[in-house]
Amino acid sequence: MAGRLAHVVVTLRHLGCDCDMEFFSPYAAAAERLVLQELDLLPSKGASADRAAAVIRMVLLDAALATVRRMAQEHFAAERFDAASPAHR
Repeated sequence: MAGRLAHVVVTLRHLGCDCDMEFFSPYAAAAERLVLQELDLLPSKGASADRAAAVIRMVLLDAALATVRRMAQEHFAAERFDAASPAHR
């Protein structure tokens, strides 16, 4: 996985996005909190765990997180760029 992230960073830099691995530190911290929250939804060690359901739950939570993030992107991009457009002055 670290190799995948490194590849993405190299590609971003090639496209003119001036970021490095440190740029992703806040993302990593947020991801750690989210993963721990997701893991708290799993049954305890003593309970019978349905691995298939756990995997599906993680995939669905990942899709939900991506959707929430995109909703925030839309909101803040519209707020930032619509307010700056000449039509809104």
